[in-house]
Amino acid sequence: MHLSRRHALALLTALAAPAAARDALAGQHSLFLTSMRDATGGFAAALINDRGDMLYRVPLKARAHDGAMSSDGRSAVLFARRPGHFILVFDVRRRTVTHHIAARDDRLYYGHGFYSADGKLLFAAENDFDKARSVLGIYDATQGYARVGEFDGGGVGCHQAILLSDGETIAVANGGIATHPDYPREKLNLAQMDPCLTYLRASDGEILQTVRLPRSYEKLSIRHLTEVTPGTVWVAGQYEGSLSECPGLLGVHQGGAEMRPVEMQASLVHAMNYYTGAIVASGDRRRVIATSPRGGIVGIWDARTQALQDTLMRPDVCGAAPDGQTFVVTDGIGQISNDQQILSSIDGIAYDNHLVPIPAELA
Repeated sequence: MHLSRRHALALLTALAAPAAARDALAGQHSLFLTSMRDATGGFAAALINDRGDMLYRVPLKARAHDGAMSSDGRSAVLFARRPGHFILVFDVRRRTVTHHIAARDDRLYYGHGFYSADGKLLFAAENDFDKARSVLGIYDATQGYARVGEFDGGGVGCHQAILLSDGETIAVANGGIATHPDYPREKLNLAQMDPCLTYLRASDGEILQTVRLPRSYEKLSIRHLTEVTPGTVWVAGQYEGSLSECPGLLGVHQGGAEMRPVEMQASLVHAMNYYTGAIVASGDRRRVIATSPRGGIVGIWDARTQALQDTLMRPDVCGAAPDGQTFVVTDGIGQISNDQQILSSIDGIAYDNHLVPIPAELA
């Protein structure tokens, strides 16, 4: 890995200085938990700032995907990439790994999850692969993250699941595609795929509502979602149908209404290579950002009007997170950017799919 002199000095300082000094360094910049591939081809989890400094790094045996932050700020987790076998739990302040969670023999992790509103439970998107069924595994954070149950995810191939701002409703992006570890990363039911957005009650897992895009979108595998304003959820997908018929990649849902597609020009759908990798709201909630690693492009939409505002070209871009009033994205050539500029660039680093914001005062 080739570091500039400035980045090398910052990294050495962060790794060698006492905790108080490192905290002072970190507090000057936005912090994120992410995963990456380094110059040797190895994988790692890392606490980084928007300058690209690695304040904490843990080698991984396999790729991670997304993470989650507990409500009290003390713990964060990273989930293995689908089809995954591990979850790592971090003490954010002490910068240590506190728990390694392994998937049940008949379950695999899908790379996403979240904490309950009180931080006592961790929910993980999982694949009940023998029954081709989405589930949310439930882990008790007060009992060493023992697995204590599961909720039916209300579909097939759940990917991202989030707790909405009411603290009582779970939204699940069901991609509709069945997979099985005997056929690694193969899509087994494309002719019958059934993507949907499912809402569950967090207290008992009861399915409250199942929502689908219009029939013309039936080949759009819903993978990621974000709550933009209370009760308003945007979804982003990956298209599995005929490329000549792809209508768009995003949808919006609110309350008991039908899900509405976000109008996209065919040129943008093509530029995104019919694929999105992440979707988030900006820090001021006025914009929605969808990334496309296959297209190397970021789309930025007005959250209220759903009109496309701008695009950014970034190679292999995927990770996205709110940051202050704006947002940051990470890409496969070691860059961290916002909507105005490239904030940092480190040769030899390939940032992975997602970013978890870490409040600076907690880290």
